[in-house]
Amino acid sequence: NVETNEEKKIEYIENPINNFAEEESLTMEVIDSEKIILGQEKVNEIVEEKNLCTIEIICSDVFNNMELLETEKVDIIPTEGIILSKTEVEFFEDETVFNVLSRETKRRKIHIDFVYTPMYNSVYIKGIGNLYEKDCGTTSGWLYTVNGETPSCGSSQYTIKKGDEIQWFYSCKLGGKNE
Repeated sequence: NVETNEEKKIEYIENPINNFAEEESLTMEVIDSEKIILGQEKVNEIVEEKNLCTIEIICSDVFNNMELLETEKVDIIPTEGIILSKTEVEFFEDETVFNVLSRETKRRKIHIDFVYTPMYNSVYIKGIGNLYEKDCGTTSGWLYTVNGETPSCGSSQYTIKKGDEIQWFYSCKLGGKNE
């Protein structure tokens, strides 16, 4: 069975893998109304290369310190203290913890307030979900961990790796981890 050029039609389709910086194309052959995707190995390779991490944002430490919480802030605290439950997200090479926080809060319409501090060449998180530093005592504020450890640098300086687990937590006693 010899195929002619008329029987063989080549189309280009957009890459079925979402959220990639560069748009790629896959070649498809249409033969007898059946579509055969060429380059499946490339698709599998792209899927395997996805950079995934998790992020969560919690403020449950407030419940242990309600007497310190500013009265006008009581209604903004989520019932279970979870602003964003643990969520798997994609990130790009050389992105930082701050990049992921910024993108994912924007995507989910979660309020975030931060300031760049030139002296430290880093970003400082002032508030998330309208809960700000000092809203629950003079030593309260936002901290983060990666894989359960507190990094020694600001979130805009910590480069993420595949599989990292990022947790942002509001602590009423800065320097102490919320349990």
